Formats: sequence, structure tokens, C-alpha cells
Amino acid sequence: MKSIKFVLAVAALILITDIVANAQKLPAIQQVSVRAPGNIKIDGKTTEWNDIFYAKNNNDRILYTISNDDDKLYLTVQALGKFGNEKIVEGGVTLTISHSVEKKREKDTSNISITFPLATLANSSGVSTISSNYFYFDSKERQARKKECDSLVNVINERADKTFKVIKIAGIKDVDTLISVYNATGIKAAVRFDQNMILVYELAIPLKYLGLTTDNPVKFSYDIKINHKPYFRRLGNYSPGLVSHAGSGGMTMEGMVPISENDVPPDIIYLSFATDFWGEYTLAKK
Repeated sequence: MKSIKFVLAVAALILITDIVANAQKLPAIQQVSVRAPGNIKIDGKTTEWNDIFYAKNNNDRILYTISNDDDKLYLTVQALGKFGNEKIVEGGVTLTISHSVEKKREKDTSNISITFPLATLANSSGVSTISSNYFYFDSKERQARKKECDSLVNVINERADKTFKVIKIAGIKDVDTLISVYNATGIKAAVRFDQNMILVYELAIPLKYLGLTTDNPVKFSYDIKINHKPYFRRLGNYSPGLVSHAGSGGMTMEGMVPISENDVPPDIIYLSFATDFWGEYTLAKK
């Protein structure tokens, strides 16, 4: 009897290990078509997804899922860490849709792109600072200061709701270049921070604006770009420049010191330059 229990215990452990290992082997670019949950809401929460994503792109530092139903295309993104938070908050995410699947698809004049959040130094730095303050504490300190940290999450979400109200559109006929998140077009976007101060971004675009339909699904291309911080001192072709040594509490323009290109931290390079990648997708039918 003991031997049977031992074998079952080992089998269970192997199964759990295999599940965890597979969960960690997400592709850098999503490989499958996905039907969006029937109860999907553009609210910056991933509860309807059970917090599951279909790709992990370390270049952009995001987890993401492209999905669709019969009416809309959806992009769901979760930032990987505090610098992912900071770059999305201050530079925004640009999703570009191209009907071309060729290498020069980024130059297709019929491409459609949507950028959100659309931030400025005045309105985004406060949100970014709250996020940085949260990560100033390590995980042990955050647990000890749980009430304080929970309060920071509440405050940053209140600030985000008040701050990120504009979506930038390019390439959609009869839709303004700048629209409110409270619009009548059906284009929806939201940013929210979860209980661990991890940013979640959601976007929904009616298929009619993209010239796509589930009645006749065809392969198309998409580009997900995390824009650089527009007011951050860029490092121009990785040449020697100025970066901040403000410490783990966040980066500021004060105390800037010149350093050589070999000393530029990867996080600073990530923040200083846009990162993006192209993928291909075919709408999922019921």
C-alpha cells in the first residue's frame, strides 16, 4: 500500500512539475487563434481569462494575448516588472494592424494603428512615481507594509482613471485622430494595476474598422510596440549619453552623470528606445 501511495505521489509531483514547466514555455509570439471569453470586459482586469496569457515577449517585456469574437479584435497585455509598468505608462502601447504579411508590411499605407495610453510628462509622471514607490520595497517589506502597499494600488488606479482618457487613432476613415475612452465608435481601452502593482492593458477594436470578418477569416499581421518615454533623455544609437543614477526609487532628470555606452544598464536602454515585434493572426471562428 505504501509503495502505491509513493508511486501516486511521485506521479502527481511529475504532473505538477510538467504543468509548471509548460506554463513557463510560452512562445515569444502567439502561435494560435483565440476566441475571447464571452464575458470579456475592457477594464484592465484579466479575471475572465483566469490570468492566462498565450505569449511572453521578453523584448517588449510583456505577456500578451490577441483574441477575437465575431465583432471585435482584442489585445490584452500584462507588463513584466516595474520598468514595463513605467514604459507603458509614459510611452504607451501602439498596436498596428496590417493586411500585408510581407516583410515591408510596416510601410503599408493602409495600416491602422491605435496608441494608448496617450501620456504627457504632466499627467503620467505621477502614475509612474506611485508605481516606483511601490517597488522601492522588496517583497518582504511589501508584505510587512501590506496596508500601505494596498493603499498605493488604490491610489494609482484612481490616478490612472483620471489620467488616461485619450486614444490616438491612425488610418481609420471617419474616426478622429484623438478620441475619448468614452466614445461611440466601439473602440475601447483601459489600463489598471493589479494587487501586486502589475500593469494590465486592454484594447478592443471593432472588426469593421479593420476590414476583417470571421465569415471569411484571412491571415493578417500585427505589430505591438512599447514606445519609449518621450521626454526621457535618449541614448542615440547607444552612443555615450546621460542616464540617471537616482536609485531604486525611480529615475529623475536630477543628478544626471555621463557614462560610457558599456556602462548603460539594460533597463535604461529598454526605457530609452521603442521595442516592438510583428506577429501574424487569423480570426478564430466559433
